[in-house]
This record gives sequence, C-alpha cells and structure tokens, in this order.
Amino acid sequence: MVFSYKQTANCKKLIRVKWMNHRRSYGFFYYCLCTSFPVFSAAIYQFWVRIDDLKILLEALVGVGNITGYIIAYVCFLKKQKQIEELLYDFKQFIEFSELKLIEETERKVAKYTKYLLTYVTVGLMLNFIWQMFTTESCELQRGSEFYVKHDPCWMPVRNIYPFDASDRKYFWVVFPIESIYAYHISCFFSLATSTVMGFLMHISAQFKCCLDKFDHVFDDVEDNEISHNKKLDEFIGIIIYHQRILVYVFITNHSI
Repeated sequence: MVFSYKQTANCKKLIRVKWMNHRRSYGFFYYCLCTSFPVFSAAIYQFWVRIDDLKILLEALVGVGNITGYIIAYVCFLKKQKQIEELLYDFKQFIEFSELKLIEETERKVAKYTKYLLTYVTVGLMLNFIWQMFTTESCELQRGSEFYVKHDPCWMPVRNIYPFDASDRKYFWVVFPIESIYAYHISCFFSLATSTVMGFLMHISAQFKCCLDKFDHVFDDVEDNEISHNKKLDEFIGIIIYHQRILVYVFITNHSI
C-alpha cells in the first residue's frame, strides 16, 4: 500500500493513490496452480492406496489446505482490486481534518512492518530449506520406502508425488526451484494480504486517535465572546463530521474487504 502526495498552493491534497497492480498478476497464479499438482497428487495417492502412511497424508493435506486457501484469497483480492483502489483514493478526504504528517508517519509504519513480515517469511523459508539439507539422511529414513524417496524426494518444501524419479539430479534441480518459487510466492502473498488489511486498520486507528485528540481540546482557550463561541462551535461541528466520515469509511472498508 503506497500513498503519493503533493503540496499545492492552497491546501494539502492527496492527488494519487497506488496499490499493487494485480491486472497482470494472473501469471503467478497460474504458475502456482499448475506446479502444485504434485501436492494434490500426494494426498490423492494416499487415499488410492488406502492410507499407506498417515503422516504423509496429514502433511499433504496441510499443503493442499494452504494452496486452496491461497487460491481463494488470491482470486478474492483480484476481484476486489478496484474496490481497494477506490478505498485508498477515498482516503484523501481525511487530509481536510488531519495533518498530512500523520498519514505519512502511519504509512511509514505500515511499510516498516511489511518489510519486517517479508523478511521474517524469507529468512524462515531459507532456514527451512537449509535445515532439510543437513538432515537428508533422517529425511530419507522417514520416507519409509524407496518409492517415496524417488517420487517424493527430500528438500522439497511440501510433500509430493511425481510420476517419475524426481530424486534423479537431472529432474530434481528442475522441480526443486519450481516448488521453492511457488512456496515463496504463496508465503509472500499471504504476508502482503495481511499487511494490506493491517495498513487499513493502522490508518483508520490513527484517524480515530486524531479525532479523539481534537475532541479533547476543542473547548480549550474559549474566550467569553460571541466570535470565540461561534469559532469553537464550527470546530465542534467539524469534529462531528470528521467522526462520521471515519465511521462511514470503516463501514465501506469492512464490506469491501
């Protein structure tokens, strides 16, 4: 989620909003969908042989669940892209009530937490791959038979069943990068989806705090004259309008996301 701002002569206006463009992101979606067939095959095969290994079945079902969740979430985000872009564009209405600095500081926090989350995912997957390399012998023993060693080789991020000997080097170094890429993509997508929702919540929370602060100090330094009273009344009415707009924005956001 990235906001772009421009300082104009009369006021601070939000002039452009960008969001991750998913119009051409179906490529990764189809890539992950096609390359995940061996994971589904691993679960189907266990039912075919009447659950030869319960552990393999459970691990394969976890992989199937993750991929299915990714497919549903990805399609939903693609369908909701226009609404999300409109929500980001509509956020410019709060420039009238809150300082531009508040929105920029909140956006920096969102960007920081998003980087932390992506770093955590990247490092976690790398450590997982490295750990499997150091425990190859143990992994092969857990496979239980030569069939699984060949058709469901170690080092893979999830359990699979390939119709060929995937442990052979000339095949392994083709399927391993393919699986690693889609595993990383799925993990990053869930992280970015989480950070998108988190970003909306952080911005809305910041606006609520700003509104509350204005309400707490609206009647400070009131002078005993009609001009001061009218000025404070206008400020109070502005705060009510500000609060109403936040509530409407929250309602629209909730129904859009």
